[in-house]
Amino acid sequence: SVLVYIKLDRCPGEYSFMRDRQMMRGATMLNGQSAVRMTIYGEAEPIDDRFFRVHGGVEGVALRLSDRQGELLRPAIQSRPQILYPGRNDLVVQAQLWRLPAPLMANEWRSVVNIGLEYE
Repeated sequence: SVLVYIKLDRCPGEYSFMRDRQMMRGATMLNGQSAVRMTIYGEAEPIDDRFFRVHGGVEGVALRLSDRQGELLRPAIQSRPQILYPGRNDLVVQAQLWRLPAPLMANEWRSVVNIGLEYE
């Protein structure tokens, strides 16, 4: 897989952990703009709509995207909140070609996606 780093400029905020076990039970409390939800828009793969379609001469593969924790990012479905680490404010997306249950043909390929962000 390939790691893609998306740097977000001017996104202040920090996160802190609530220590009150009775009230929050160790939940993460987010202050300011310290988390975002991603929605990745692109053409879904017809054979398996969990992945993104690739174009070109290649066959039998799709583009699989996942977040920093490895959770699958599906076309047009909002992700879980992604915590932005203080001082970095970057998102990491893992990209890889994923084998489909179809005949495989190696060749050049491309896939275009747009990423929507909604601050928490």
